[in-house]
Amino acid sequence: MIKLMKIFHDNTVNILSTALDFKGQGVGSATEDTIHMIKNFLPYEVRVNSKEPCAIIHAHTPNVGFLFNILKNRKKSGIVISAHIIPDSLKESLILAPLWVRGFQIYLVEFYNLADRIIAVSPEVKKELKRLGVKPRIEVVPNFVSSSIFYPGTLEKKMKLREKYSIGKDEFVAIGVGQVQPRKGIKEFVETAKFLPDVKFLWIGNMPFGTATQGYRKMKDIMRKHPSNVMFLNYIPREKLRELYVLSDLFFFPSHQETFGLVIIEAAMCGLPLLLKDLTVYRDIFHDAYLKGTTPQEYAEVIEKFKRDKEDLMSYRKKAVDLAKNYDERNVAKHLFEVYKKVREEKGV
Repeated sequence: MIKLMKIFHDNTVNILSTALDFKGQGVGSATEDTIHMIKNFLPYEVRVNSKEPCAIIHAHTPNVGFLFNILKNRKKSGIVISAHIIPDSLKESLILAPLWVRGFQIYLVEFYNLADRIIAVSPEVKKELKRLGVKPRIEVVPNFVSSSIFYPGTLEKKMKLREKYSIGKDEFVAIGVGQVQPRKGIKEFVETAKFLPDVKFLWIGNMPFGTATQGYRKMKDIMRKHPSNVMFLNYIPREKLRELYVLSDLFFFPSHQETFGLVIIEAAMCGLPLLLKDLTVYRDIFHDAYLKGTTPQEYAEVIEKFKRDKEDLMSYRKKAVDLAKNYDERNVAKHLFEVYKKVREEKGV
C-alpha cells in the first residue's frame, strides 16, 4: 500500500456514483474498480455516496444530487471528478439524445468546472474536455483492470469452458462485450457474422436503461432475428465474464464511440487478440496492439485471416497481454494517489 508523504488529519474518500445501480455498463465497472483499487492500494477509507464531508470527494457520474453535495462540501474537501461521459457518449445510447444533448452539455461542463481536478481516461477525452470549455486542470489517468480478476487461461481450461457453454472445441469464437445499443456497433457485429457462417459470434450484454435505450425496438429485433452463428448471452457478472473471454479466440468490438473502452483491457488481460473499429481515441492508448476495421466486410477479412494464420493470431495475443500490463490497477494506483495528494496539498484539506 502506498504511504502518504504527509500526515493528513482525515484520510477518507467519498465515491459518488449512481452507475453502480445499473449492471452491465462501463461507468459502473470503472467505479467498482476504483473502489477496489483504493481499498487495496491507497491509504484511504472509502465511503460511497455519503453526504458527510470527506478529505476527497471523487465523483464518477454528474448527477444533480451530487452537484449539491459538492457545493456543500467543496471548501472542506478536495473535489476530483472522473470524466467518463462526454456529449458524444450519449448520441447513439439514449432515446431522443439529439433533442436534449446540447442542454446536457451545458450542465455537464458546469458540473465538471466544480472540480479541483478532472480525470480524463484518455488523451482524446482531455482534448475534448478542453474544447468544451472545461476549466480545471485535467490529468490523464486511464481506466484499469485487476489482474486478479482477469487473466489468461490454459488450453485445458478453455476446452472445459467450451464444453460448459456447448461450444465446439474446434470452433473459432469471436466475442464482444457491452450494452446492446447502436453506439456499440451491434448491427455491424451481426452483419460481420453473416460473412463468416463457420465462426461463432458471442455478444455479452444487455440494455440496462431498458426502453430509454436508443433504437430499443431495433435492438430487440436484432437480438431475436440473427444468424444461427450469433449468440446473445445477456448480462453476465464480471466474476463470470472471464470464463467467456477465456473460451474465445478473438475480442471483436466495433463500437462507434468510446472514451476508453474498459472491456478492451479486460479482454487483453485474458490474452485475446483485439479487433476494434478504427477510432482516434484508441491510437494514443493502444498503439499497435490491435487490428482495426470500419465495415463488416473489413472485419470479416481480418477474422478470416486470424483463422488461417495462427502465428499472426499468437502475435496479437502477445501484444494484447503486453498492452494490458500498462493498465493493471497496481500501476494506475500510483497516478490516482498523486492526484489526491496534489489536490489536498493545494487546498489544505
